[in-house]
Amino acid sequence: MAKLQIQGRLGNNLIQFIAAFIFCEKHKINLYYDDMIYNYQYDTVPYRYNLTSLLDNVLINSIKTNEDKKFVKELRITDDNFNEYYYKNNIEEEILFCGYFYMFSIFKKEREKIKKLFKIKYDLIDENDLFIHYRLGDVNNSNLALPLDYFIESIESVNFNKAYISSDSIDDEKCQFLIKNYNLIPINLNPYETIMFGKNFNNLILCESTFSFLIGYFSNANNVIYNKLNSRWGNKYLFNFGEFNF
Repeated sequence: MAKLQIQGRLGNNLIQFIAAFIFCEKHKINLYYDDMIYNYQYDTVPYRYNLTSLLDNVLINSIKTNEDKKFVKELRITDDNFNEYYYKNNIEEEILFCGYFYMFSIFKKEREKIKKLFKIKYDLIDENDLFIHYRLGDVNNSNLALPLDYFIESIESVNFNKAYISSDSIDDEKCQFLIKNYNLIPINLNPYETIMFGKNFNNLILCESTFSFLIGYFSNANNVIYNKLNSRWGNKYLFNFGEFNF
């Protein structure tokens, strides 16, 4: 039996769930998500998404229980020991997952399985259309936000018919500059709907975030543009989209 402690916003939450799911499926452990534990340090994070309700609606097989699940002997799976225990043969302890789990080598291996788990289907969109995700919000005005020049250069490298943009700060002057100068269409969907909309496009311009990563991860895009320069997110945290060969 396993429980999942989630933290951050939807992109991180889905990464954490997927990592826990892959781990539990390998070891034939039930992952219960109806009472997922929140890291209360993050209760003030804006745009908190009800992950339990989302998973109820999208997963093929829901693993839920109303039983009182009290852990007697608890094994905490973290970022530091995930791989160690993932590759073990037998795990007998009850598990608590408590990390961010940017285990993208495992994500790559299990990509098609995860698409099936989330019942991914694709809407018909012109293959020359473009989708842009511009992460600002919590990183705006910091060195974690990709500069406007990155988006200008990326947009001008694509021959597109129509282009759409999504951002957690769509009214920011940088987004508004792109909208006005490149005739972009802003979209206003909830976070999960945004991921599912963006994944339909053949041309993607992505940021260094789990949210952007999931748009590419669930897509069949042939042209995915992402930051290839050295940066905190690009290297230390393994957001190397190119390894996935989208």
